[in-house]
Amino acid sequence: MRTAIALAGLWAVLAGSGAIRAAEPDEDLGTPAAPAALKRFMHGLGLDARQIDRIEALHFQADRERIDIRHALQTARLDLAQALRADRPDRRVVFELLDRIGELEIRLRKNRIGLVLDIRALMTAEQWERLEIYQSQRLKRETDADRDRTGP
Repeated sequence: MRTAIALAGLWAVLAGSGAIRAAEPDEDLGTPAAPAALKRFMHGLGLDARQIDRIEALHFQADRERIDIRHALQTARLDLAQALRADRPDRRVVFELLDRIGELEIRLRKNRIGLVLDIRALMTAEQWERLEIYQSQRLKRETDADRDRTGP
């Protein structure tokens, strides 16, 4: 369970936040953080310049693949909508499109989880432990803040 939480934390901190790259924000890439602030954070985890550069390269590569997958997924969904609007939808075509959409959704998840695993593989046990500690503290702060907003 700790590994799953730490993977989720790593994803949120290093990958999901969009902070590693200086890309334009979109609906699910998030708003990028300042590269200097992110590098300070990663240095604080004990990552060296080589690790940080490699993480950045992995992130750009995964995002390029993600863009291609998302494009194919949107196209498949549009094709499905068109197929379903036919006077007599072809069951075989509809089911093939559903299979294609499912495959693309799995590829998208594998892309994101694969990125997290690749980043994790670059880290030492000590760096990973620092990230777990940071993530548990962050989760506690967020939980406390939610409790404060909603009351007891």
